[in-house]
Amino acid sequence: MTVISIEPTPPITVDDSGDVSVYPDVESACARIEVFDLPELWIVDSRGRRLRAEVEGYDVIGLAIEADLPPMPGELAARLRAFIERAGPARLGLSDVAETRTEELLAAMLRPPDRSFPRLPARRWWRGRFARHR
Repeated sequence: MTVISIEPTPPITVDDSGDVSVYPDVESACARIEVFDLPELWIVDSRGRRLRAEVEGYDVIGLAIEADLPPMPGELAARLRAFIERAGPARLGLSDVAETRTEELLAAMLRPPDRSFPRLPARRWWRGRFARHR
């Protein structure tokens, strides 16, 4: 007997023109998606199936699988890899992003990033920017 899932399989990935976010479940994704951004968003589940947002007023109330579109697991992996390469794989505890499986990329995106990297304090950056000219 084959079980057919009609619900999205978490985690949910949302790509907003290269800015990728991964949410642990549909409810978390719906809470963060804004209706006005929907035309630019690429939303998929962990299997690479395209998702359609269900909207009520100005709220996203659910995500449904687009049955007429084929799954795109390769596209999901490519977008995750591109984002992680730009963001810095070490911050997510990854070394070789090209060889990492999609499931591991999703799990890494769900973990909190490593914030131990040195950063320039904002006050030092702003210090000379608005100095009075005498």
